[in-house]
Amino acid sequence: MSSGDIYDRKRLPRKPIPKLPWLPVADEKPTPLLAETLQRGLFPPLMKEKSWTKSVPFRDGFEYLKPTDTIGSCYTTSVNALRLATLPPRRKTKSSITCLDSEGRLTYPPKLPRLQIQKPPAKTIAQKYKPGVVALSELLSGEYDRKRAEKAERRKQHLIKKAEEAKLQLEMKAKA
Repeated sequence: MSSGDIYDRKRLPRKPIPKLPWLPVADEKPTPLLAETLQRGLFPPLMKEKSWTKSVPFRDGFEYLKPTDTIGSCYTTSVNALRLATLPPRRKTKSSITCLDSEGRLTYPPKLPRLQIQKPPAKTIAQKYKPGVVALSELLSGEYDRKRAEKAERRKQHLIKKAEEAKLQLEMKAKA
């Protein structure tokens, strides 16, 4: 291809664009059948036109309900009237503490009451009183000093008793 071919193409006359065929003029007033079809095809807007979020359904603008009140209302028409406020409250059954059935036979160990289950376990003495840690109330009341003196006295009595037993053992061996 030479450069003259491109130049010649530009000089060729363009084909005219055909004109659109004429369209029938529709009446301003639609036929009754078309008007009824258009009327039945109208739905309320699903989303709000102007909203801080477009995902809020339109009906929430005029009927405020909590999210828990409207569970399922968007999905089925049968639950549309259900609201938590209209539902009867749940009944709480009392757990029986007895382990006997209606005839007086032993069935199973009774369930513990809820308060007993949730109560934290009592601390053992070893957990309450760690070695080297003294409660302030014991120091102020003098109980700590009294317990310490009793412990020293018991230890002293124990050592005296052991010494007497050892002396008796030596005397028994000496006699034998």
